Amino acid sequence: MSQPNYAHLNVLPALKKKVKLFYPLPHNYRFLKTRYLRCFNFLLISLIAITNVKSQSSSANWASELPATLKGEWYHPATGSCTFGFYDRGAVFEGRFWQYDSLQKSKKSIHLYLTSEYGQKAVLECSLSNDKLKLSTSSEKNLPKVSYFRFREQCSIKHNLPAIARPGFSKDTVYFNYYSQNAVGGQISVGVKSLILSIGTNYYLQIQNNGMVHVAIPVKRPTLLEVTLSSTYNKEPVKIMMVPGSEITLLETNGQLHYGGAGSLLALEMQPLFEKQHYGSGLDILSLIKGKLQANQKPTPAQYKQQFLTIREDLLKHLDSVKSAGQISPLSYQIGRYNIIYAVADALLHYTEKTKDGWYAENSEHTNDVNSINAALPSDYFDFLKGLDNDEAIISPAFRDFVESIRNPNQHTDYPPLDNIGMDTIGHIAPQTLAKDLLPLQHLDPPLTASQRQLLQDVLNLTDSAAIQKFVSQHQQEFITLSTDYYLIYILDTVPNFLLARCRQQFGWKPGILTDILAPGNLTQQFLSQGQTGIPEEYFKGPNQKFSNPFIAATLLERLQEIKNTSTQISAAQAMQTNQHAINYNSEAEWMDIHPEQFISCDTIRRNGLTLIFAINQIGFSQQIKDSMIKTFFAVYPKQMQAYNKEAAKKVIFVMDSACPLLAATVHNVVRFQPKWFNTNPKDYDVVTHEVMHIIQHYQKNNYSPRWLSEGIADYVRQIYGLHNVDANWSMPPLINGMHYTNSYRITARFLYWITEHKDKDFVRVVDKMLRDDSYSSAVWQERTGKELDQLWSAYTENPQIDLQQLHSY
Repeated sequence: MSQPNYAHLNVLPALKKKVKLFYPLPHNYRFLKTRYLRCFNFLLISLIAITNVKSQSSSANWASELPATLKGEWYHPATGSCTFGFYDRGAVFEGRFWQYDSLQKSKKSIHLYLTSEYGQKAVLECSLSNDKLKLSTSSEKNLPKVSYFRFREQCSIKHNLPAIARPGFSKDTVYFNYYSQNAVGGQISVGVKSLILSIGTNYYLQIQNNGMVHVAIPVKRPTLLEVTLSSTYNKEPVKIMMVPGSEITLLETNGQLHYGGAGSLLALEMQPLFEKQHYGSGLDILSLIKGKLQANQKPTPAQYKQQFLTIREDLLKHLDSVKSAGQISPLSYQIGRYNIIYAVADALLHYTEKTKDGWYAENSEHTNDVNSINAALPSDYFDFLKGLDNDEAIISPAFRDFVESIRNPNQHTDYPPLDNIGMDTIGHIAPQTLAKDLLPLQHLDPPLTASQRQLLQDVLNLTDSAAIQKFVSQHQQEFITLSTDYYLIYILDTVPNFLLARCRQQFGWKPGILTDILAPGNLTQQFLSQGQTGIPEEYFKGPNQKFSNPFIAATLLERLQEIKNTSTQISAAQAMQTNQHAINYNSEAEWMDIHPEQFISCDTIRRNGLTLIFAINQIGFSQQIKDSMIKTFFAVYPKQMQAYNKEAAKKVIFVMDSACPLLAATVHNVVRFQPKWFNTNPKDYDVVTHEVMHIIQHYQKNNYSPRWLSEGIADYVRQIYGLHNVDANWSMPPLINGMHYTNSYRITARFLYWITEHKDKDFVRVVDKMLRDDSYSSAVWQERTGKELDQLWSAYTENPQIDLQQLHSY
């Protein structure tokens, strides 16, 4: 993912009045037309350019002129936001890094001349006294200076963030910035979970040379970011709550985290609430319950439920006390309250899972009792579901976990008993039901024929049961065909209506966001994940829509259209193969079999002794992507040959193949790519860098074994030689608990990178040659690094830091 340009963003409106950004040329500069002024302007621009070059190299020198009392963090008096940070290599404010161009001192103040990472200019006038920093701009002397404090505890913070009116959806972006005082290179990850699509996204972000990271994340509601820092890989992620449209800057200095930006107040208010209420992580809920029972006594469902309801009340009372003390805003109180309610509800949905192990470890004779207690839970156990909010609660992170527990069968959730839905079977839907489901829809796939539509209208007009039976008997085969072809539509109408009725009767849930997600939304996602694209657009909008919330409907409709577009493109390519034999690639010969006449295009490109043949069987494949892949090949392949295997194949074949079973794969010198991959990853040109490394490797004697190592080497080489990794949002992920060197690909690549930096810079080259010669053994790890493989991994987990710039000259 490319780094967003924040130059146009006014992310701190209050700060703008105090720090005015400006360019030093006159406002009418471009209108000066005389010859002499043009000459003067040319000299002026040249002088400025030379000065900027010098200032970049001398920023550290200017830092040495900064008073020690100025260095560090400074907090806004009313918000408690870390607004300014002054460090040896530069300053951080407005979510950006600024290098020192020059510094002027007077008796009363210091003028700092700065240039941001995006080329903007700023001047800060600073005066220090008694742990206070007064700031203004030289161009706005009439404005009062604002005094910033050295410590957040000195600020008189106004906890005035307003509560969010329901339903809380607001399609926008959150802007996350990170600065590390000491890091040069390295990575962090930012995770965010989607409420509607039941998926999560992790952004693996490389720290720039100036210590900064920027990412813009599209969201549709208040969002919890889970940030894993390279310095805290073995700890819990940092939890940062943000609302759509907000911005935050996280500064890590001397092992401490400081929060800046307009979004910092909410994040800091929510953190102690998360620490107080953290079910399933830091808080051992089972131990807490065990302490209230007899030794080794397994709780009954009623005991388990009562303990959690008691916990809920205690947490809500604590939240009320924090609010009464004026320590949190109405918004944090609102989010915190729903978070407690839904975290407890989620825990109560997992009685069977949470109590199945660990209760009778000392008394094995009680094992049989476990099965008897973990029988179906009584219906009154689920009374806690009654009256839950259906809209406003989406602002809390725990609401998403609660929803996921209900809609995801892998969550091992306890469900309340439901009556049998009593659905018709495929091919035998009641004709009048079929008519009511299909006739209102104009976007069926396949569309109804005129005769089918008339048939359904005729049966719907009949009211006498004998007449209906006779009519259906006369057209039995037509109705069987209709009920078979459109069984999906019947399910989409019947199941959500049944579930909604049960939710209304049993729990009092009215149609809203919760029912949208759990009834039509969950069913829609299941069909989409199976590639079912016959869901009509009327299902999402218009008089026949099934959703009450437009955000949910629009999000799922957008997802449907994405899948339809992809399916159409794949079908077009597959249509070319209608008269050809099926391609299964069960043998090396089938993979290597290339016939130019079978492709839409087949180009041969020769440069500097290398030949690339690029064949395509995908209709409409992007010329721009093709050109970029060709350019990438001729840029990286010669370097890889020079570094690893000068005898590698000089003729390479790329096949853009709609029948390719993987996103990309290589046999000998033939690389096949799945064009579908580039529909959603159009910038991933460095898949070429990875795949052609397999040609360089040529581990034919051992069939690329061990596979985790050969793939790890290929991704290691992609990190070194890749040209577009940032644009493709590709990076080696930071180490986190649960990873292992055999996880292969990027995880192994980062391990290898660490070895070449800290142990043996030639290690990958040596192992690559051994694998190619079939002389590899596990002894090489001990011989080259002084540690066995598992010992080496253990050392890596203790200190996983790497410098991503160090090896780029290889």
